[in-house]
Amino acid sequence: YTQEDDLNSLSNILDATLKIQPNLLNIALVNTTGSVIASTSTEPINPDLEFTTWFRYALMFKDIHHFSTPHVENLVREGLDEVFTISKQVQYIEKGDIKAAVLMIDVSTEDLKTLALRTNLGDKGHILITDINNDLVYDSNGECEVEGCASIETGKTLILGGQLMKVDGINMYVNVSTLQDTRWKITTF
Repeated sequence: YTQEDDLNSLSNILDATLKIQPNLLNIALVNTTGSVIASTSTEPINPDLEFTTWFRYALMFKDIHHFSTPHVENLVREGLDEVFTISKQVQYIEKGDIKAAVLMIDVSTEDLKTLALRTNLGDKGHILITDINNDLVYDSNGECEVEGCASIETGKTLILGGQLMKVDGINMYVNVSTLQDTRWKITTF
């Protein structure tokens, strides 16, 4: 049994995971210098992975899963699909030595967008998802792509729960909750 056998087994597990979850686009194990150890992608790999936010955050905050904001997939050189990347520092064994690496999973944003479009929140109702820093992850009405969005400011004032508030001159019930297993907040208007 060789290290190559181990990498083939790991690649097979990663491929099987992709087949089970169709919204997953890429899964890779990346060493701490940014070189890919194993990946589901058959496309040329981005040579600058060590500069990606998901990679840097996973190394800086090794005890938590990092959920990136949406971006064009950047594991591969010429990514086309919009994803958010889940990454976490993990350990693996190489030739008997324990080494650190980053496990990353690219999740398509399509299911999130489809669900938001199917949700009927009434006139001017919308969904906002923000990260731990209140940076925009997703906006169902597309109006919060610029600074100073009233909906984001309103979402910041509520920690969790809901209340009747005036947003852009309209009385609305605003509810803030968290998304399970993330550090994201979802605000519905």
